[in-house]
Amino acid sequence: MLREQARRRRSLATLAALGLAIAALPAFAWPKVPLPPGASGEMVSSNMLYNGVPMRASKITVPMELDKVVEFYRDVWTGNVVADRMNGKVIVGHFEGTYYITVELSGRGTRTEGTIGIMEIPDKPVDMALGKGFDKPANTEVVSDIRYLDTSSNARTIAMKNRMSPYMNMRYYVQRMPARGWKQEQGSEPCRASSNACVLNFTGSSGARLSLTLTREQAPETAIVVSID
Repeated sequence: MLREQARRRRSLATLAALGLAIAALPAFAWPKVPLPPGASGEMVSSNMLYNGVPMRASKITVPMELDKVVEFYRDVWTGNVVADRMNGKVIVGHFEGTYYITVELSGRGTRTEGTIGIMEIPDKPVDMALGKGFDKPANTEVVSDIRYLDTSSNARTIAMKNRMSPYMNMRYYVQRMPARGWKQEQGSEPCRASSNACVLNFTGSSGARLSLTLTREQAPETAIVVSID
């Protein structure tokens, strides 16, 4: 379950890395997003803070090929869309009044998986110290800081990046997490100097769980995703 939650939240962190903020007004004010025929979905979170801005997001699965789903949104939004292809995915964007809707789509053969978000364009910048309270190596950039307010633990996902290798990042956190009350779990994926990806799992004194994923995406940068439950 923890890995599945982390997977879903990493998908949202991808939107952050692309510079797409997902946010929303209270539920009664949100515009409805049309779904392709046969689509099924689930809520990721109905009450979130994305870099300090309220938001909600959901996931969908559609029994259609990727290009057909993109065409569905072009048609239903009468061509008033922006569609960008990035890293094998298509990001469809659409303005509706003072709102911006994003649909991130990934093709899986004859079906398509997607993440839908709704954003109310803020009238002024949101002042928030991203990553506040969580250790990070020097010269590390915090890309996004997401808090899930509809969970009993107020779960949190922090996405960061730096130019240290996954192994050096691993060494940094293994040395510092115990002093913060986190004990490393057995069974974490091994991390070597040559590793391009490492996963560390920790348990807090209160029973909280923390997953730390380190991925060398494109040299010399390493992506760091922290999921706390």
